[in-house]
Amino acid sequence: ALMGLARLDDARVAFQRVVDDSNASGSETAAMAQYMIGETHRHQGQYREAIRAYLKLDLLYEHAPWRAAALLEAGSCYESLQKNDEACRLYQQLLSQFPELDQSSLAKQRLQSLQSETDRLTVADSPNRS
Repeated sequence: ALMGLARLDDARVAFQRVVDDSNASGSETAAMAQYMIGETHRHQGQYREAIRAYLKLDLLYEHAPWRAAALLEAGSCYESLQKNDEACRLYQQLLSQFPELDQSSLAKQRLQSLQSETDRLTVADSPNRS
């Protein structure tokens, strides 16, 4: 409800309470709350904090759909920071670890787009040969 009201700082505190609750430790609910912490930061343009939250989810939880979603969003945050090499690394990790999940097709599209952009920039920056 707090997210819907755009009270993102308050929402983040509520999500953190879930993550910290010993009864929720390791649960899918805690993984979802950790993901939502990343979302609150991302919506506020706090991309570095969002990346930390998403990667924490990937490291601490076993729930593949949430891990894949976190890797995808962390990659998107890296793109927003113009750190395309890091974004590509996370997209490739997602494709390698979770090829069967829906997020993999999105990661593949993002990876292809970034590689095409890199190729265009390389051609544009190369000296003309006469």
